[in-house]
Amino acid sequence: MSLRLFGPLAIVRDSVPVVLPASRKLRALLAYLTLAPHPVSRSRLCELLWDVPNDPRGELRWCLSKLRAALDEPDLRRVETEGDAVALRLADTRVDALET
Repeated sequence: MSLRLFGPLAIVRDSVPVVLPASRKLRALLAYLTLAPHPVSRSRLCELLWDVPNDPRGELRWCLSKLRAALDEPDLRRVETEGDAVALRLADTRVDALET
């Protein structure tokens, strides 16, 4: 799998583009978690991405469910949550922004 952060954000699995929702928050969440060197708390993600008092945790749950659908495979979970922490496990993924 490959993930492009430079230019238009794109995920490609087995040479097939993965369709992501148009949500800018979801795309920002994907980019932030991809570049985060360690797990990030849900409260921190809500502070970063949602400034409205409605239901930021509900919005975060929706975004995480969409990321799971895009990134996870039947035998491989790339979106990991443990307690309040969220992280992406992308060791097997080529990420353009992380290439040297």
